[in-house]
Amino acid sequence: MKHRERRAESSLLLLCLILSASSEAYGAINNTGEADPLRCISFYSSVNGLNSTIYYVTQSISECLEGEKNIALSVYCLPSDLYESVDYKIKTAAALDMDLMILSSFPEELDDTLQQELEDNEIFALIVDGQPSDYKLSACIGTDNLDAGVQAAKSAEKLSGAHQVGIVATSFRSSEISASRQERRDGFVNLGETYQNMTLVGECVCSSNALEAMQTVQEFLEEYPGIDVLYCLDSSSGITASEVLRQMKREKEVTVICFDNTDQVQQEMDAGGIDMVLVQNTEKIGQECAEFLLQMSRREMDSLCQKQISIPCLMVTADEEQR
Repeated sequence: MKHRERRAESSLLLLCLILSASSEAYGAINNTGEADPLRCISFYSSVNGLNSTIYYVTQSISECLEGEKNIALSVYCLPSDLYESVDYKIKTAAALDMDLMILSSFPEELDDTLQQELEDNEIFALIVDGQPSDYKLSACIGTDNLDAGVQAAKSAEKLSGAHQVGIVATSFRSSEISASRQERRDGFVNLGETYQNMTLVGECVCSSNALEAMQTVQEFLEEYPGIDVLYCLDSSSGITASEVLRQMKREKEVTVICFDNTDQVQQEMDAGGIDMVLVQNTEKIGQECAEFLLQMSRREMDSLCQKQISIPCLMVTADEEQR
């Protein structure tokens, strides 16, 4: 634990030194009496070599804001063990004197200490790939996760015959899954329970460590050998499930529905290991976020606090990809 804390402190110190130097250089150039730009920081991470949704959203934001002088956007790639650490993100944003942070996995109810730090520093939280928060200076722009689960259930129900379904998810925190994954799970389960030809037989939460995840998923499939539909709540678990099924020589027996498209998910789909993918419209989310930041830079605060925008996913099947 002490090693992790020292690592976090070292990462924060290095980031502060880099971004502070950039800020001073910008200030020297921009010393014209104009209003200071809106200072924003976006936090993302990579898990098993897979970039997170917020990475692609940030790319879209950057493209939309290219040449925009009223917004200064910084991007910070977190170590995977700090990706869901809201405490670390808040302390980083406060240390760097940011006006706004773009992040995921923001709690619905903040710890009093963290909320006080946000309020003292007047930091706005723009939540992507998460759920709305009670924190007043926040907004949520992202995928409609509940609807994604509904789409997955409808697609599973259309498969011929009766089916035993298993749900798999990746977690960064022991057995807990993020709020967005929980919504995708709830949307699927709530509708799936009304279908006569679908039975949910088990759920599996695996580590973000690739080898541990493969062992967990294999044990899950061995415990429930009748599973013939796997609903994977994230790209990492979808890839893991595909690889495990291939090793078990069961890839043709089990239909894999995966949330979120990545290069590796695409490869698994092309190889026949993943059958359906719920694709997030990260470009559209980024465009909405960019417009939000532009409004923030014009200090249109009253209309932005607690704002919510949900963007539907698109279900893509392997058959459609091959056409």
